[in-house]
Amino acid sequence: MYLDSSGEPPFIRQVFEEFGPHAERAGAVLLTAFGCDYVPGNLAGALALQAAGPTATGVQVGYFVRGNIGKGTSAGTRASVADVLLEPGYAFRGGRIVTERSAAHVMSFEIDGKRRQGFSIGSSEQFGLPRLRPPGAGGAAVQVPLTDVDVYLGWFGGATRLVQAASALGTPLGRLAGVRRILDAQARRIQRSRAQPSAVQAIRSDVVAVARDAGGRKLAAVHLTGGDPYSFTAAAQGVRPAGALGPVEAFGLDSLESACAGAGFSREPAP
Repeated sequence: MYLDSSGEPPFIRQVFEEFGPHAERAGAVLLTAFGCDYVPGNLAGALALQAAGPTATGVQVGYFVRGNIGKGTSAGTRASVADVLLEPGYAFRGGRIVTERSAAHVMSFEIDGKRRQGFSIGSSEQFGLPRLRPPGAGGAAVQVPLTDVDVYLGWFGGATRLVQAASALGTPLGRLAGVRRILDAQARRIQRSRAQPSAVQAIRSDVVAVARDAGGRKLAAVHLTGGDPYSFTAAAQGVRPAGALGPVEAFGLDSLESACAGAGFSREPAP
């Protein structure tokens, strides 16, 4: 079995689309992005789908933090986020993976009565969640397939729109070799500045998933809360079929929820 905690969208996509079929034929299991990004979102999305029932066709997942994100994140994370904004992103739209730039869209989620914004990113939810609702599944129940999955990162708070604008400008510039060299040098400087997040700047996590029907009507919402993303370690038992798998597909919903609860991620009561 292979397991990593990578959060970079291009690599996640490569694992599922390129390496996954080879692993399935070989009987191996690949678990990518197996960390705070993006295990809790897969769990929240699956729970929202379960609560929504068979008519849900879309899920939106949002990742948020409380506390000083600038001082609470590692240098590697800051460099990684900056670089991801220049790489091709993706979404799951109309029943298939489509390429789009990172931060192409902004969406707001309600958390504790407040609206918080996040920008769109590629993640493992776009691959893992649709497999939980494949076409023709449901038996006697009329269960429609999942056609749309979007994931949003809300770590930047009020600067979310600025990040979106920077992505729109930076993506075409990032294709230029000279610009890319400058950005790579800047990323290396950030990584050397401070390798670990500050212990005194504690941050906490909020993960929200909203399931909707084909008309966009909200059917169910799930809110998970947890501790510092850097301390997240979930241990679940009993990996399922071979190939590149999403967390729910690999361990089952109940087992994954129990493992995440043991790691400090609890489900908030529905508002």
